[in-house]
Amino acid sequence: MNKLAEMARHDVAVPVRALRPVGVGIESCHEQEERREPSETLKPKRRIRRGYSAVALDRPQKDSSLGGAMRAAGVYLASLIVVGGDARAKIENHADTMCAYRHIPTIRCGDVLAVIPYDCVPVAVELLEDAVPLPEFDHPERAYYIFGTENGTLPERITSRCGAKVYVPSPSGLCMNLAAAVNVILADRYAKREFSRLKKQLE
Repeated sequence: MNKLAEMARHDVAVPVRALRPVGVGIESCHEQEERREPSETLKPKRRIRRGYSAVALDRPQKDSSLGGAMRAAGVYLASLIVVGGDARAKIENHADTMCAYRHIPTIRCGDVLAVIPYDCVPVAVELLEDAVPLPEFDHPERAYYIFGTENGTLPERITSRCGAKVYVPSPSGLCMNLAAAVNVILADRYAKREFSRLKKQLE
């Protein structure tokens, strides 16, 4: 039997101080909260987001490819999705389990070059002679990644307008599918920019 119970059993007056929770003074918890300085109040810290990425898909043909690419855009917080050209794939399809079009502005247009955001760098994701391998690629702060159709390549009229070009190397030398390419490019962007941010914090 603890001391307080023993005192109560013998009708001994229990000191008020003994009834207070450990660590709490005479003033209430609410009063203590009001007395705190603003700097002491816990506030959620929001990190300012710098730059953004946009995903442009030129003439996607398969629902599974488009859906997978849109899901990747949602996972890696892309700011814009563009579906351009003669696209047979449907924006609303079972492969996009996140329904990314509900949460990310999605534009369907005749030409992916027609809706490039202001001061944003168009990046051709294609196997080109002057393209930079992804491990060595420095992602622009504001990037408009353009991916070609599943059964073809980006036309020269698009690649010639791109300020940067990148390709994903593979040991087999073969291309990955559209959805996989979008995932890899956006994952690489996130990893490199996050590492750069952490590095700056440690300097």
